[in-house]
Amino acid sequence: MIDERGGRLEFCGHKMSVPYGALSERKEMSITILPSEKLDVSFALPKLEFGADGWFKKPVTITISFEDADLSGIDPAELSISWFDEDAQEWVDLGGEVDFRKKTVTVEVWHFTQYSLSAR
Repeated sequence: MIDERGGRLEFCGHKMSVPYGALSERKEMSITILPSEKLDVSFALPKLEFGADGWFKKPVTITISFEDADLSGIDPAELSISWFDEDAQEWVDLGGEVDFRKKTVTVEVWHFTQYSLSAR
């Protein structure tokens, strides 16, 4: 549970960091690894569901690990984070900061939904 004071959650190298004041009430937060799917013919990237539902008063930082991802033929510098827009039925690129040493990509978000690594 994370409340108005903020907090952190980590699961299998994937993380969320909720700052003070981002939530208006206490919520049960979660990180769920969804079944991998090929988003491109040459590689499979992790897809995650971050919860709880709803929008934040301040941006929340999410980090997705690519330590165990199959990046065959992909330059890690080209990785970004995308979210799935259910209305448009498409992935929306958010960009992100790649940390080559930790093998992660980090970005700020305003709501939780399905997020995945993608290649630009």
